[in-house]
Amino acid sequence: MPSPASGIELHLYCHGLGDCHLLRLPSSGGDQWIMIDCGIHTSMPGGADRIRVVVDDVQRKTRGKLRAVVGTHEHWDHISAFHPAQELFDTGWTVTEVWLAWTENGSNVEAQRLDKYKGEATRTLSIAQSALQKTQGLTGLSDPLGAVMGFLGFNDPNGSALSADAALAAAFGLEGDRVRRARDRLAQLGPPKYLDPGDVLELTDEVRCYVMAPPHDSKFNKLDDKDLTYNAAGTEPLLSSLQNALAVNFVGRNLEDDPTSPFDGDEGVPLDQARKDIEFLHNHYDNESWRTIDNEWLMPATELALQLDNRTNNSSLVLAFEIIATRHVLIFAADAQIGNWMSWESVNFAGTADRAKTTGKELLERAVFYKVGHHGSRNATMSKGGLELMNGLELAFNPTDRKMAEAVHWGDIPAEALNRELVRRTSGKLIEGDTLDTLDLTKFAAGGALAEDVKIELLRKSTDETADINCVICRIV
Repeated sequence: MPSPASGIELHLYCHGLGDCHLLRLPSSGGDQWIMIDCGIHTSMPGGADRIRVVVDDVQRKTRGKLRAVVGTHEHWDHISAFHPAQELFDTGWTVTEVWLAWTENGSNVEAQRLDKYKGEATRTLSIAQSALQKTQGLTGLSDPLGAVMGFLGFNDPNGSALSADAALAAAFGLEGDRVRRARDRLAQLGPPKYLDPGDVLELTDEVRCYVMAPPHDSKFNKLDDKDLTYNAAGTEPLLSSLQNALAVNFVGRNLEDDPTSPFDGDEGVPLDQARKDIEFLHNHYDNESWRTIDNEWLMPATELALQLDNRTNNSSLVLAFEIIATRHVLIFAADAQIGNWMSWESVNFAGTADRAKTTGKELLERAVFYKVGHHGSRNATMSKGGLELMNGLELAFNPTDRKMAEAVHWGDIPAEALNRELVRRTSGKLIEGDTLDTLDLTKFAAGGALAEDVKIELLRKSTDETADINCVICRIV
């Protein structure tokens, strides 16, 4: 394939519920390639084979030489390709740098706190998921919990988690944290570069990259305002309460050792003993299952899962690539949610002798391309102060998959209100990964920021019920 004359050539992979984007930057010293994420959701049929097709195509196009590999955040559908067991990046690759958010920097105290929270919450939820599946009357909760756990790499038939409490791990036969191993393997592909909001990376004479997020102010991680998104919601449950309750109920830890318990250990009568001694309880509790509340304490697991999902998404590394000659900007927002988005307005980028100072707000106003966040979910694209600032938007890409979103109980993905707004702002130039077969490519002819007609490259034809694997290619100047 001949080198593009200018601008940024995008290779946008459509392989199911997952993200992988390859950027080709022309340079007098040879083309530079940047890969942003590479993963697929655990629930995708044949996911390992599908991601291998994508990785093979990236290696073919780049000859295994990448200026940078970007890991935006710790979710399986973004970094699963890097898991050591898959060995996809073991040989034939030269990676100059690995770009990660400051939140992954182990020497940063603030990052350590967030990492500890994510690790403990992930492990606790994996145990709660196993408990829900074994608990009569609450099995229905395992579906919404599993929808979130799929992002964390835990929807494996054999289970995979490592509890902070060895007794809990032994009790449930949990075997390790896959998404953590994928993240650590990614960081080993090349020298890690931890990025902060306000950083500017001068990549070539034609292209620079601005780091928009994640914010350092922890208040942004907890924000979630449905009036500023396409109908979002969020909760703030207590991690320690669920951890202690699991230990008491399934491992035999004494109630006295649970500081979050509402009762002292010597209060009341153990339920098993009460069932033997109290005839009324036996007749109207054990024999009338609708009255039982033995396991209601497990219900906050779904709330904790949403909290963890929000915090992980809000730690997304958000990048804005600028084509210097035209001042056009390409926004890669990963899965940033409301708190992350709200922080962009306050990000300032210092000027130099060769570069004017700018702000996050100004970059949004100059955006011509937007990689839609979180497969088009309603709480991953901010409206006012976000998408509504992108008045020059010419192209949007959403790596979504409606069938799989429905299968894992996500509900309205992609959100209809968001889709309508994207179609309006781009004059119909919205590309979705699961509707390429109905895409009218005549709408995507060269013009404006598009230097060439948009093309769709078939990487693998489907031989069963799973979708084809395609790559959308376009060049933006």
